[in-house]
Amino acid sequence: MILSEHLVRCDTDAREYETHWYNATVGRLRQVFLCHHEQVQKYSSTLETLLFTQDLDPHVLDVFHQFVALTA
Repeated sequence: MILSEHLVRCDTDAREYETHWYNATVGRLRQVFLCHHEQVQKYSSTLETLLFTQDLDPHVLDVFHQFVALTA
């Protein structure tokens, strides 16, 4: 996932990760979750198994977990 790549790059280069691009991209991810909430909710366990796994960066994983908590 491009967000994870950004976070790794920033960590490697000792740069701040929370850039305008990062905030806009995370905001867009949240918007996609909300716009497609029925599909995301329906397939949340599959998404968690295939994409939002524990080895994903916690910053990105939190966005998914926050959405799942809203729909619980």
